[in-house]
Order: sequence, then C-alpha cells, then structure tokens
Amino acid sequence: MFEKVSHTVLNQIDNLNQIASEFSRFAKMPSLKIEPVNMLEVLSDTVNMFIHEKTSIQINTELNEAFIEADLSQLRRMFINLIRNAMQADATSINIDLRASDTKYVILFNDNGKGINDSEKEKIFDENFTTKKQGMGLGLSMAKRFMTSINGQINLKSSKPQETTFEILFQRKTQIQ
Repeated sequence: MFEKVSHTVLNQIDNLNQIASEFSRFAKMPSLKIEPVNMLEVLSDTVNMFIHEKTSIQINTELNEAFIEADLSQLRRMFINLIRNAMQADATSINIDLRASDTKYVILFNDNGKGINDSEKEKIFDENFTTKKQGMGLGLSMAKRFMTSINGQINLKSSKPQETTFEILFQRKTQIQ
C-alpha cells in the first residue's frame, strides 16, 4: 500500500515538474526582431485597441514621432500589459506622458487604480509573481526582460491608492535608415 501511494505521489511530482518546465519555456523571451519602430505610432495604435473600454486613456506629448530600435510585437505586448494591469486595478483614467531628451525617450504611465501594496513593490517584476486569481505573473517580468534587451528600463516610479506610475526609458534612435 505504501509503495503504491509513494509511486503515485512521485508520478504526480514528475507531472508537476513537467508542467512547471513548460510554463518556464513559455515565459522565456522569444527571439527578438530588432528594427526601427515609431514607438508613438505603436502606443497610439495600442491605445486605440481599448477605445470601447470604460477606462479613459490619454497620450500627452508634443512629439510627432519617436523612433527607437525595438521588437514591434514585444513593444506592443508591453503596452497592452500595462493598460490591462491598470484596468484590472480598477483604473478609470490612464495618462501616458511621452517626452524626449537628447538621448532618451521617457514615458510616464500613470493610472488612478487601487495601487500596489508596499509589500508587493519589490516583487512586481519577478517571474510568476501575481496578485490576480487568473494571472500567471509573466507580463511585467517579460516587460522588464524586453526593456533590458533593448538597453532600456522600466521601473515602478510610485504607487499609492489612486496613483501608480511606471517610468519607461528608451534609447533614442537618431537616424532612420
């Protein structure tokens, strides 16, 4: 009897290990196709995907274009994830400020959702960390890896009830080929 139960438990552990490995492979960053991308155009297109949602999304910038070297699909995925996270945190308003310096583009992504608890702030970019029942904890960790891979940064600038701000820094592409 003990051997039979032990064998069943060991088989279940093997199955769980296999599932965990599959999730890990799924979460790995796909190979990137780095190319010149007009980030402002991608951001605008992404925001337009959410036009029928209850959350108001506003892009504030004086720029007409913002070219960077990035993978288009990963950039879009990151923007979608940030918008969805804000909506899932009950944000009714998202303000996206884009500005440029000589070498960088800076996006401040601000929402009025419920905020991030102090105990969770250090973990939000960790793989598999989630506060959602349906979440897998991949979105922000993949965003962090993506930004690192293109020599950029994504940081939680501040969070309190009714105000969460992410700061995203991109290397500015000065010449279009």
